[in-house]
Amino acid sequence: MNESSPPDQEDLQRELEILRSIIRKNIARLGQDPLLGKQLDFWMESACFLTTEIRIWESVGNDTRYDLAVERMHKVLEILQELIEQLDDGSRDGES
Repeated sequence: MNESSPPDQEDLQRELEILRSIIRKNIARLGQDPLLGKQLDFWMESACFLTTEIRIWESVGNDTRYDLAVERMHKVLEILQELIEQLDDGSRDGES
C-alpha cells in the first residue's frame, strides 16, 4: 500500500465525523422532512460500508480496489454534503 493511504483514510473519517455531527445537531429538522432523513440515513450507511471496504482493501494490499473504494467514499461524502446543505437551507427558512 502506498504511504499516502492512511492519511486519506484518516481525512475521510474526519470528514464523515463532521457530517455526522452536523446531522445530529439538526435532528429536529429531520423530523420535519422525513424524506431528507431517509436519504441521509441511506448515505450514512453507505459511508459506513465504504469505510469497512476501505479497511479491508488496505489490509489485503489491493491498491486498485482500495483506490476505487476511496473514490466512491469521496462521492458519498459529496452527496452527504449536498443533503446537509438542503437541511441547512430548510432550517434557515424556518427562522426567517
